[in-house]
Amino acid sequence: MKINNICKDCYCIDNFIDADDQRSILIYLNNLAKNKLLSFVNSDNLIRKQRFYKIFGKNLLDNIKIIKHLYFNKINLIVNDQYNNKFLPLNDFNVGASINITPKSGSLSYHYYSNEINAILYLTDNEDGALELFPNHRILLLNRYNLFKKFIQRFFDLI
Repeated sequence: MKINNICKDCYCIDNFIDADDQRSILIYLNNLAKNKLLSFVNSDNLIRKQRFYKIFGKNLLDNIKIIKHLYFNKINLIVNDQYNNKFLPLNDFNVGASINITPKSGSLSYHYYSNEINAILYLTDNEDGALELFPNHRILLLNRYNLFKKFIQRFFDLI
C-alpha cells in the first residue's frame, strides 16, 4: 500500500479498499435509501448550503462490516504506524464514524474536523467529484464555543 504525503500531516492512499468492499458499501446504502432510512440534512445559512444524506454511529458500524473493520483495525494500524504512536478510535461512534451521501442535486459544503486524527474515505461514481483539503487553513479563536465568540468565529469562517 502506497501512502502519499500530500502536505504536512495530510496523506492520501489511492484504492484504499477493493471493488468488492466498495460494492458492499453501495448495496447497503442503496437498501437504506430504498427504505427511506437515511437522515436528510437540508441546511442553508450565510456561510454554507448543505443537502445530503447521512448515516452514522453504531448503526453504520453494525451494518457495514468493512466500515467496522476500517474503523477499528485498518485505519488505526496505518495511523499508529505513520505517527509511531498509540491512537485509539473514538468511543463516541456518532462522532467517529459517518457516511455522507451527496445526491446529484445536493451539496456538502466545507466543514471542519476537530479531532486530532481524521480519516476520510472518499468514493465517487463520476469524474467530476472532488475533495479539497485545506489543512491548518482556519483562524481559530480561543474559547470559540463561548456564545459571543461563536459568532466572531463564524465571521472568520465566512471570510
